[in-house]
Amino acid sequence: AEDIIARDGDAAKVVWLGHDDRYGEKLATPDVSVADLIGDVDPIRASREGYDLGDLRAVTFGIVPRTNRGIFCINELPDLAPRIQVALFNILEEQDVQVRGIPLRLPLDLMLVFTANPEDYTSRGQIITPLKDRIGAQVLTHYPKTRDEGVRIMAQEAHTAATSTVTPVVPGLFHQLIEEAARSARTSEFVDVKSGVSARLTIAALEALHANVLQRGLLLKETRPMARLVDLPATLAAMTGKIELAYEGEQEGPLKVGWHVLSEAVKTLWAEHLPPVITEKEDEREKGPWKNILAWFAAGNVLKLSDRSSTKEHEAALAAVPDLAKVTDHLLKPPADERLLWAEFVVEGLFHGGALAREDTARGLVYSDLLSHMMGREDKKRRRT
Repeated sequence: AEDIIARDGDAAKVVWLGHDDRYGEKLATPDVSVADLIGDVDPIRASREGYDLGDLRAVTFGIVPRTNRGIFCINELPDLAPRIQVALFNILEEQDVQVRGIPLRLPLDLMLVFTANPEDYTSRGQIITPLKDRIGAQVLTHYPKTRDEGVRIMAQEAHTAATSTVTPVVPGLFHQLIEEAARSARTSEFVDVKSGVSARLTIAALEALHANVLQRGLLLKETRPMARLVDLPATLAAMTGKIELAYEGEQEGPLKVGWHVLSEAVKTLWAEHLPPVITEKEDEREKGPWKNILAWFAAGNVLKLSDRSSTKEHEAALAAVPDLAKVTDHLLKPPADERLLWAEFVVEGLFHGGALAREDTARGLVYSDLLSHMMGREDKKRRRT
């Protein structure tokens, strides 16, 4: 730049840098070198062009100088080797750095941002004291304080799947369920509270849900497939990889922990929208609003739901349960296009309330009477013995 200005003067062309060009980022790992971040002297260039080794024109710059007049972020700062932290300290303090023992003065104008886990940031020896002292401000981040905040972040950041012919429809209930599952995981005894739950869990789960609904739409040639609760198992793969488990969680396994937090989310939303399920099953059949529904299951009927059935097949399966649509409309008053979803929510809630049994299949869920299910399991055990 100095050579161009010296040559062209006021006629030098100015190129505007957009915000994308003004931001650089690097994940700190133990093998990151000064050459990666700051740069390295190129002796061949210096020899060919006749530059002194201390001349900046003999340097192949790293990512930090290339982000001059911008913002550069280093993620997981404690993982950076101490000698690299010293180089960053020199840039912040004296604006110079040593490359292969050669002092180079870099008149940089940029903002350095670092990230670290709280326990790493406060542990002496992982971030060198002079560098920690030069960091101007420490910002403590936090999870979304309310469910609505989390839902807005999720909807903003998720890259939802769609094609020119199929547009998945995912009602707000799923946003609330996924966010509530994450909130439940953050307070669960199965989850390591120090590492916590990745903020990307809800985003990845919503994207996985959209993808599963899109897949059904493509297979069945439906232009606007509606998400179902039976699609929720598709989110488990996104959840389990973003939850750091405690010892108790390791004993249970990631899939069971994933199901656990989803069930807690269903229970929470049930309590907000519907009356509680009476624990005593006989009383529930006689007095509760679910008596006809539970009586149908008690008669030996089962409800099979699949994420590969068409909308008509899904509607027919739910319509076979007496009073389900009537109770759903009376208690929840859902929009017309979400009646099937909320009817499915009622059945799922009855399972989590201890009134029904549920079995997971390869592509769906099967609901049945709890007592009959338990007796059937006992019969199977007797046959094995």
